[in-house]
Amino acid sequence: MDRASNLLQTVLFCAILAAVPIFWSFHIGVQTEADFLEFDQRPRSVATSPGWDRDQLRNYFSSLERHVSDRLPFREQLLGAQVRLNLLFGKLLNPGVLVLGKDGWLFFGNSVGRGIDQHRGLLQLDQRGLSEFEKYFTEVQMAAKEAGIPFVLAIAPDKHSVYPEFLPDGLSKKGISPADQVMANPVGFEILDLRPVLIDAKASSPYPLYYKTDSHWNELGAYLGYRAIMERLPGSTPVDARMEDFMSIPDPGKRDLAIKVGGNLRFEDSLTYIRRNFLPGTLDVENLRNGTLSALPAVDMVRVSQFPSLKVTNRQNTGTILLIGDSFLENISRYFNNTFGTVVYQSYADAGSFGISTLLDTFHPQAVVFLVVERNLILPVSRFITPAESHRIAVSGQPATRRFVIPNSALIAESRFVRGIEEVSVDNEGVHFITQGSDAYFHLPSVPPMPEGATATIELTLPEGRLVQLFYQTTDNPDFTEGNSVKEALPAGRHLVIWPIKAPLNGIFRLDPGNGPGNYCIHKVEISPSISSMAHSHSPAFVFANQKLLAESSLVRGIDNIRQENGTLCFSSTGDDPYFHLPSAPPMPEGATMVVELTLPAERMVQLFYQTTNNPEFSEENSIATPLPAGRHVIEWPLRTSLNGVFRLDPGNGPGEYRIHRIEIRP
Repeated sequence: MDRASNLLQTVLFCAILAAVPIFWSFHIGVQTEADFLEFDQRPRSVATSPGWDRDQLRNYFSSLERHVSDRLPFREQLLGAQVRLNLLFGKLLNPGVLVLGKDGWLFFGNSVGRGIDQHRGLLQLDQRGLSEFEKYFTEVQMAAKEAGIPFVLAIAPDKHSVYPEFLPDGLSKKGISPADQVMANPVGFEILDLRPVLIDAKASSPYPLYYKTDSHWNELGAYLGYRAIMERLPGSTPVDARMEDFMSIPDPGKRDLAIKVGGNLRFEDSLTYIRRNFLPGTLDVENLRNGTLSALPAVDMVRVSQFPSLKVTNRQNTGTILLIGDSFLENISRYFNNTFGTVVYQSYADAGSFGISTLLDTFHPQAVVFLVVERNLILPVSRFITPAESHRIAVSGQPATRRFVIPNSALIAESRFVRGIEEVSVDNEGVHFITQGSDAYFHLPSVPPMPEGATATIELTLPEGRLVQLFYQTTDNPDFTEGNSVKEALPAGRHLVIWPIKAPLNGIFRLDPGNGPGNYCIHKVEISPSISSMAHSHSPAFVFANQKLLAESSLVRGIDNIRQENGTLCFSSTGDDPYFHLPSAPPMPEGATMVVELTLPAERMVQLFYQTTNNPEFSEENSIATPLPAGRHVIEWPLRTSLNGVFRLDPGNGPGEYRIHRIEIRP
């Protein structure tokens, strides 16, 4: 009997193993790229190119395992079953991102500003942070006072503070939170703490004030915050809603915390909202971006997280108010939209070209409200919109005409949003940090707008094979999307990634340094405009014609099967040391830059040798080299010496099919 049982188990196991490649071959049960992205909230892993040494092989097989796992047939169903088992025992797939509370309540975990540690009093502002907070908001208050405008600084509570009874028993408070510190530290004017307002109201409310599966307050909680703010504004009549004006219905939809659970599960929640006919009227919504206006569809709730600078006009009302905040403005927006004739919404972490003083001078509001969600009090104030005009983007909104190097000291310290990144430190080598999950990212500090053809250069060290991705916003689409991104699968080690971007940029970027945990280091981040926009006030670039690169070269070695395809120079190399001399170029003074755009067959070392006016020979000292993975790249090499115009290019230290798209040198 035992023998028959063992045989049956062996047959079943072999049948399952045999079925997997069959299902895979016919795409049975395999998620599409779009379904995977929605399900996992990350792009699928890509296998790296194999190498021949031990580290390269280890990285290759590690990336291959992730590649296959992400394409496993019926993966969604298997992960869903795993999540259900975890939930049965009170666990989640993403415990660092989420905390599973009582009665189906979800709370964000420590991956969001160490929110749990903040709530428990385990993470606090130091004296320097408190001093900078006081100095910053005193400047904001003074800017409003000089304009004769009332100013209200309000703290919107996190769900942890209003509903701590639904947190697991082991997450009780151990000390004071950053919000407690701020309220106990006088700043010269009164701060409106909305925590007591909502805590007192929840006892008598028939509906919850926050979503169970979302980190934000609902429309009822937002209304209570709105009324408390309006009480601080003289001469304004608030919307007068009663409890019977609110409704609550079951909501099986996936909100921001439920999405992160994994397993594509749906949680029970309720949608508490104010009756739409209670707030009649048509709104005109304009997207303000670096001094430009574009109309948006009329809506009664403003998506500040999607459109950081908005102007809403209600022609039935009068008066203007400026609201500065984050996504907590969204549910509160419909009340302000029905109170004032003009409401200007400004994200405090994405100022575009607007500083607070610029907004005051432009829109002349009768009041300013700065709404900070509790968890963001710990942020350095350098991430907030500046009291005066922004120091990050020129107010004129004119495109940059020089390369913009983001200082390592500001890379994460001045980021407007950081997720899943801990233990940040900066030294002469770069910015070091640790990630715990598979979806760490941060927004780069804003840079000037740039026309189509800009290049992003990022030098970083990865702990293992990882997918590195850069998202960018364009002047036409101020959102982060897969279509507005560039990415590269790289093995462990140090890399220089150069990404050409074929779209006009508004200066806002998000970097995903790698889709897995480990120790990372960012050595350099540089955004450069196109050569044409940079060279408008200089001598023109010298362009080497592709059809003459090898035809007029004085020496060609290790290169065969030369041909032209649509203006691109194509050739093959059968050895490990192909190279050719470029046709002669004009002599140039110190400070020239060589630009090479090429496609590599595999991971290769690309090297340029140059002769100087003082040393008319090729040497390792007079050369510059860059290791690159397979694929198309734009390399920009600054040359810190005077040149006699003679160059040699080694396109790669290995065999394969190469393509040269462009070579030029600019003074």
